[in-house]
Amino acid sequence: MICDRFYFESIDSLHVKINKLIESVAIIAIKMQNDLRQTSM
Repeated sequence: MICDRFYFESIDSLHVKINKLIESVAIIAIKMQNDLRQTSM
């Protein structure tokens, strides 16, 4: 049972890390798009 709880907690922390990674990638992508628009104009 202790093992199961540890497993679930590790999955939760993994989800948080993945969400943060996706957010940072999205922010970088938006910044790159804005830079491209400014240079093309």
